[in-house]
Amino acid sequence: VSSKPAVVMPAATSHVQLSLSEYEALKEKHDRPSRQSADQFGVTKLAIDGKVEPGACARLRLITTVVSYFDGLLRVPLFDDTLSVTGFTICKVPLESGVHDEHSMNCLIVDSGKLSALLEGRGQYELSCDVIVQMDAKGKQAFQIGIPKAVSTHLALSIPGDDWDVKVGGVSVGTKDGEKATMVSMTLSPTCQLVVQLLSAKKQAEEAAAKQRAEEQSQKVRNVEVEQQAAAVPLPLAVHRPMRISASQYALYSIGVTHVWLASTVRFLIDPGDQPSPKVLCFSVPEELRVVSCTAEALQEWKVLDEIRDGARGRTRLLEVNFEYEMKLALVNLVAELPLRCKAEGAASTPGDGQSVGGKDSEPPALFLPIVQTVGTNREQGHVVIEAAVNNVEVTENVVQGLQPLDPKELPPEINERVRKPLLAYRHYDPRAVLLGVRVQQHEDTEVLVTAIDEAHFEATVAQEGKVLTRCLLKVRNTQRQFLRLSLPKGAQVWSALVAGAAIKPGLDGASGKHMIAMRQSGTSQRDNEFIVEVLFLTELPACTATGSCMLAQRGRLHLTFPSFDIPINHLFVTVRLPVNFKYGEFSGSLRETKSFTRLPTVYPTLEDPADEYRDCHRGRAGHRTRGGFNLRSRKADDGQQTRELDNAVRELTMHNAIHRTASFSRHAAQYATAEDDNASVSSHTSHRDELVTLATQATNPAIGATKAGVTPVRVALPIVGRPFLFEKLLVVMDDQVELSVSYKEKKKGFLAQRLVW
Repeated sequence: VSSKPAVVMPAATSHVQLSLSEYEALKEKHDRPSRQSADQFGVTKLAIDGKVEPGACARLRLITTVVSYFDGLLRVPLFDDTLSVTGFTICKVPLESGVHDEHSMNCLIVDSGKLSALLEGRGQYELSCDVIVQMDAKGKQAFQIGIPKAVSTHLALSIPGDDWDVKVGGVSVGTKDGEKATMVSMTLSPTCQLVVQLLSAKKQAEEAAAKQRAEEQSQKVRNVEVEQQAAAVPLPLAVHRPMRISASQYALYSIGVTHVWLASTVRFLIDPGDQPSPKVLCFSVPEELRVVSCTAEALQEWKVLDEIRDGARGRTRLLEVNFEYEMKLALVNLVAELPLRCKAEGAASTPGDGQSVGGKDSEPPALFLPIVQTVGTNREQGHVVIEAAVNNVEVTENVVQGLQPLDPKELPPEINERVRKPLLAYRHYDPRAVLLGVRVQQHEDTEVLVTAIDEAHFEATVAQEGKVLTRCLLKVRNTQRQFLRLSLPKGAQVWSALVAGAAIKPGLDGASGKHMIAMRQSGTSQRDNEFIVEVLFLTELPACTATGSCMLAQRGRLHLTFPSFDIPINHLFVTVRLPVNFKYGEFSGSLRETKSFTRLPTVYPTLEDPADEYRDCHRGRAGHRTRGGFNLRSRKADDGQQTRELDNAVRELTMHNAIHRTASFSRHAAQYATAEDDNASVSSHTSHRDELVTLATQATNPAIGATKAGVTPVRVALPIVGRPFLFEKLLVVMDDQVELSVSYKEKKKGFLAQRLVW
């Protein structure tokens, strides 16, 4: 083998020189038939058509359609070699043209016990094979052949005679009567074995009649033998089997404040013996116990008879439970109640009457629980469980007879699935010997919170004109309370209130002057579900005594008052934003100032504000000295932060339809952003910030129809503008006053920062 081009040698030589590529191509073509796999061909259709000669053979024509995906010589196994082939044809139909190729070199061979077809090249082939199949040699009218599993298999047979039943694969198939012949035509599911069995209807009827005659003759012989044995041996006397009824009772006593509820499940196992099963079951119910309901399968009716019987355990009534038919297994559920009534002082009391029994002055009265018993049973056992229906009732043992204490964990599933908090559990084997007395003591209830404010965030934006816009965000959990009451500062005007994202109109309590906000309930099944309450109101600073105006003077003291709620607040965060053109001293009041919150607040407006960057100011930046979370690294950083705050406020008010982005407003924002001088920046920010507050006040003025009846309230956004100061407080109890006070002084412009008029 050489990689050089092929060299033609003389004809007399016995060697041929080929290139390496030509040798590999020749070797691959030679080995290709041995590497064929099952996915290189597919049998798409198989048609079996022929005539069956009962007792002899079946002459069939097998037409198979095969699709080949192999370029070389392909071997396709088709049928078992037990068939007698009388003739075959193989035609190739190319997939692309549909023209028959009558000159293809294809044939049918016997290989490994199979009749296989040798097909050369890709394409669709149609193989027609005429075969003879011998019938079963054991005398059965049946034959079977192995066939390829095809997508579609059709069977069509003709059988001489019109009294044949045909089974294919052990299943009877429908036939049609032709001219002195039985016709079968059906489509089979994909299978690799075809079994056809012929049954003569006349012969079947004869065989069945012969079999029945043989069975009758055999039965007559057995009857004669039994009569002869009975005459020789005397019959034993008949044994009478009485009826036996066993009952299992599972009783649950739920002790409340005024009543004791009994929920009892009784299971009856009835062995009727020689008698019919009963249709009526009876119970003995103590007189003081009132049956509320009775349920059972196939229950017709239940009733408590008026007749009162005197027994060893007191007076009882009879409860009858009627069923629609005879029962061998019955499950009866009873619900009854017992009023808790104390006997008058000096009155006599007998055990088992279900009433409270007076005891010592230091001990609570004793209560004997009534026991329901079955009537007419041979054996009765059961379990008794006592639980407290309310949390302020204490139950202790007093008298226990005929009962075996149990651990509540050992209770059977019939009663364990109904018990919530079992206190006492017993087991008994004879209810007639049971005596159970307990002491019940009721304690006073302790008031607990049904509404909680887990977290609150107060945000106040102070304008230089003396107006303060405050937003209170509360994360609330509520189970029963209807209103949340809050006390606002004097002269406050509520602009908007939202509960769980829905705008509402707060109410006003005329007696106390507090505002009332209708709350939603978290629900008893989902007590941990929280919702957000948002309140936004406007207040004015106290008027200055010198000027008589609320506007901030050049220097003075600023007092802020926040609302108080009638629900404790676990964690309170306060953010106060003050004008940036003032200097501020130390804060005093009921809140503690902090550089940054101990953790980020998790309560946010229900409708998220577009200004998300204002929350970043709650964090103090590492490596820089901060006051109230505001970066004081440089004046340039302050100006950049103020510019972002103004842009965010403009975007927030625009998205909430409070103001429109007009050309003048954009021009003011651009002028403020391009200011480079320190004093000029302060002056520009002050003027444009004042205009922003004025536009926001005009856009959200509550006097313009907001308090009219029938007007749907809206949400008002809080402008995020100014220098932030952070405060924090834990455990703000009800009606605690939250106040802040700080001294301020206006910043003076330098000579070079002032604008000169020439």
